[in-house]
Amino acid sequence: MGISTPEQKTPDAATRPAGALKSKAQQRKELLQMKTRLGLTRTEYELYRFHERGNDYPYMLNFMTFSTFRNNFQGALNDPKWKVVLDNKWLFHLHYSQFGLALPTVYGIYDRGDGFTSTGGPLATPTDLAAFLQEYRPPALVAKPLGGIMGKQVLILKEIRYQDDTIDATTNTDQHLTFAELAELLDQPPKVKFYMSGGYQLELTGYLLQAKVQQHDHLNALAPSTTNTVRVVTFLDHTNTVHIHFTIFRLGRQGNVADNWDRGGISVAIDPATGVLGAGLLKPKYGGQWLEVHPDTGVRFTGQQLPYWEEIVALCRQAARVLPKVRSVGWDVAITPTGPVLIEGNPDWDLPMVQVHTQGYLQPAIREQLAHLGLQFPEQTLPPVSLRDWSMRLRERYRQYRFFKRAR
Repeated sequence: MGISTPEQKTPDAATRPAGALKSKAQQRKELLQMKTRLGLTRTEYELYRFHERGNDYPYMLNFMTFSTFRNNFQGALNDPKWKVVLDNKWLFHLHYSQFGLALPTVYGIYDRGDGFTSTGGPLATPTDLAAFLQEYRPPALVAKPLGGIMGKQVLILKEIRYQDDTIDATTNTDQHLTFAELAELLDQPPKVKFYMSGGYQLELTGYLLQAKVQQHDHLNALAPSTTNTVRVVTFLDHTNTVHIHFTIFRLGRQGNVADNWDRGGISVAIDPATGVLGAGLLKPKYGGQWLEVHPDTGVRFTGQQLPYWEEIVALCRQAARVLPKVRSVGWDVAITPTGPVLIEGNPDWDLPMVQVHTQGYLQPAIREQLAHLGLQFPEQTLPPVSLRDWSMRLRERYRQYRFFKRAR
């Protein structure tokens, strides 16, 4: 489960029984070799179970390292001049609303001094915000940083109450907010800064205001605390044919704002052919356990069939076709009672979160697709140490350091 093309599938890594461990000396040697040559981290080494006996270099080289993903893979496949359509949530909404795709309702951008509604009215002050809420009276609301990533600083109001001229709200973590407190939160510029190799930077102000999606009852039974989304990673090959490279489901945890793996959510494998769920995994910093039952609700998710699976895959294929020069995208899709809704597209689609369910991204069919676009990766034997690669990594670290230092 997990990785799929029309030519092949690879099984969920969780179906493999845990093996005996290599000696500490061998582990240190392998980690040093792969770190110096491919940028592999200790977390990746253990996440992909490289420390188990039998996982030799030919096997380990089927896995793309996060360093390669950020510094080589993405820059070669995703043109920044088009990638901005995905990184700016307002541009994403404008672009995809032209093609009739199912999207959440967007009300506008709240940005102190510069915001506007989707109908062109002002949404730049607390007074504007109060007037907007009183006019449209949305029962719930999601406010996302315009250039947000990994669910950072997302504010979800699961209930907004209106009484005469008074407005108050409750978040999805059951925090009560007066209108003054809500306005104060949205008046603070998002502390979301994003840097990628090649000097690509993202530092946007303002919050996208959109309707809260009502998720399918099937998903509410699994994890009612968050909107739980499917991530479908598509690949647009040299003939502009869309391939499905990964499919996973993200289940949120109680007390969390979003379902993101980096925020404590569960990454669950999906059989791409059927939409049946496999095993789930917590990120190592949250324990790293493999799960088949949601720890908060006690509901078994492994073996369950997601509703509207064919429609979900079709929606992501359609989205991938109309974004030229952005060839590798992770689409987030919510499932409502009436069908799938496209939430957003992620050029940085969290490689470890999806690759962990496979026997490595770089399977033969994937390698062939990437080779047509000039991307080749080592197999069977480790590449030599590259001074050029080391120099590039050091330059990127320095640029990233300067970016975040300036952004403080």
